[in-house]
Amino acid sequence: MMVAQNINKLTVLIVSVIAVVLTPIMSSSINVALPAIAQELSANAILLSWITTGFFLVSAMVAIPLGRIADI
Repeated sequence: MMVAQNINKLTVLIVSVIAVVLTPIMSSSINVALPAIAQELSANAILLSWITTGFFLVSAMVAIPLGRIADI
C-alpha cells in the first residue's frame, strides 16, 4: 500500500515538474509564432497581445489545480 502511494505521488510530481518546465518554452514558441499569426489573421498589436495574455491566463489556471493535485 505504501509503495503504491509513493509511486502515485512521484508520478504527480514528475507531471507537475514537466508542466512547469514546458511553460516558458511554450511561451517562447508563442512569441516566435506571433508574426506568422499576425500575417495570417491580419491582426494588429492589440489582438496579438490578447493571444499572449490568453495563453498565460490558461497556463496559470492549469498550474493551480496541478499544484493542488501535487499536494494530495
